[in-house]
Amino acid sequence: MKNYRPHPCLLLTLFIIISNALADTDTDAPAALGRIKANYNSTNNNCRDASNTPRGHYYCSGVLIRGTDDGDFNPWDPSPFRQVMGSVSYSWIRKDVGTNHLYKAQGFILRSPMDDIALNQPPNSNGWMCLFPFDGFTSNTNRGMNGCDAITAEMANQAGLPFVYVPPRKPTSNGNNFGSCGKLLITTAQQWLAFFKQRGEALWDQCSWDIEDQDGWNAALTVHQSPIDPPYPEGVEASWYTTGHMELLKRTGTTDAGTLAHIDAFYYDPNSPGSLDAAKNFQRKLKASGYSAPILQLNFSAAPENRFIYSAGDQSEAFTNLCPAGYIEKGEWVFRYDPGTQHNEWTLMVTPTPCGRDIRENGTNQEYLELWNKFSGDEQWKNNDQGGMRRQLVCHLVIARYKSTWNLEPFRPDVSHEQSIKDGCNSVVAQ
Repeated sequence: MKNYRPHPCLLLTLFIIISNALADTDTDAPAALGRIKANYNSTNNNCRDASNTPRGHYYCSGVLIRGTDDGDFNPWDPSPFRQVMGSVSYSWIRKDVGTNHLYKAQGFILRSPMDDIALNQPPNSNGWMCLFPFDGFTSNTNRGMNGCDAITAEMANQAGLPFVYVPPRKPTSNGNNFGSCGKLLITTAQQWLAFFKQRGEALWDQCSWDIEDQDGWNAALTVHQSPIDPPYPEGVEASWYTTGHMELLKRTGTTDAGTLAHIDAFYYDPNSPGSLDAAKNFQRKLKASGYSAPILQLNFSAAPENRFIYSAGDQSEAFTNLCPAGYIEKGEWVFRYDPGTQHNEWTLMVTPTPCGRDIRENGTNQEYLELWNKFSGDEQWKNNDQGGMRRQLVCHLVIARYKSTWNLEPFRPDVSHEQSIKDGCNSVVAQ
């Protein structure tokens, strides 16, 4: 019988199908972890949008978190009370804020608007309204402006402060931003603290800052980092103040492309029993809705640079680890001559496990995550990284799957999948 040789056009078609399937997947845990860690450790107080308009600190730094219980509902859906209130409560944490616990031990993390833009997605910047230096007790129904405004004329009179009408500011495309501190003509942290002290340090009587006002954010940070001395209101502990979280309100129904499209990860507190099981249920529900996101540990006992940790063992079956024994057998750094740059360059000679060599498109992120966890901390990677390691890994799975070792070089740029294939996984110039 004659040996069958497929037609070249058929081979090309199969090659394109495999290449496109491996090019991108819906979940990139290393990238999500990198974004969240970078934002948590960034102290940028001058966020600006594409028009160079100043935006609130949430826009490009810190981490936006929604803590929630696990129940017979989707964690990202507003509760019936919140639907009536017209706003959803979020926490905002950053390494310089001082937060060491959250109201809930599990929940989800939203991408920052700046990260959305970097991913060519609509920025999640519409509908954000106000911020409170501490938990604002916004479940109190006696509030205006969807929970942002608890200030009354009587409160102003008791504090000896003016009481003026302040319409919502509209300096940006947001258009929902509002701060009730303006009703009292409070513009500084010192004025805010004096009013707060006069109100008996009652969290439910805080005036809010406009979420797009950078000066308001800076004042709120100063307030949050200030010692709040006892006596505290009945039922309130010291942990609600400086070590607590800052609260942001977002108007319901104003998330561009829907909340699901902006969930970057789920979190759980490894020191809280049961929180991982809840996070796994969240992950399953998200997958059932057509999206996927990793689970991260949020450990306030760890150093800021290690506050968020990814572990493959924390993921549910909706985020399956296809190679329980591992994807990478070993890796060895070699300093060798590269014909493309005509210089000696660092090469990571990777030997995949049999399972890691045989994975398909649903396992590429897990394989890269193991590679990243094992070797991205090495000086050879950190000092030469041009962003192309994942692209090279995928390229090898397409055209060099069964080579004994895969040579991956950190200095290579992150080009398109098609360009990487064209260059034989050895791109030198970004296209």
